[in-house]
Amino acid sequence: MTVKSKSNGCVSVIMGILMILFGIGAGLYSLYSGYNSANLFLNGSQVNAVVTDMVLGKSENNHTPSSPVFEYIINGKTYKYESGYESYPPRYKIGDHATLIYDLQNPQNAKENIFLELWLLPMIMCPASIVSIFAAIMIMVLGRRTQ
Repeated sequence: MTVKSKSNGCVSVIMGILMILFGIGAGLYSLYSGYNSANLFLNGSQVNAVVTDMVLGKSENNHTPSSPVFEYIINGKTYKYESGYESYPPRYKIGDHATLIYDLQNPQNAKENIFLELWLLPMIMCPASIVSIFAAIMIMVLGRRTQ
């Protein structure tokens, strides 16, 4: 004779709810990030920027990743933009040039004009949110069946 516990069903429901909340949050963030990138890409303007500094990240295995700091000039005013992506080896050296896309209404809002910076996060987070919600539903359904 096997004894079935109701706690297994509760755990699957709680886990499912948490996964659904994660999926919704990831989906909303993906939409927000994708919307901002699309708006910048479609309505922004390009500017040539110069790498003026490299911000060092946390060292791993004697390899220190870094992210570039770009400086660009719009209407005589200088702006700085620090990339959110670190790399090792560094993609740039101080003095290198890159193309940024900036918001015409707010020139301080800029991103590097590369796939990684504009589209990678939304393209990863959107499917992850769908998979999370689908997996949560499956966990809750299967958890209820085993009771």
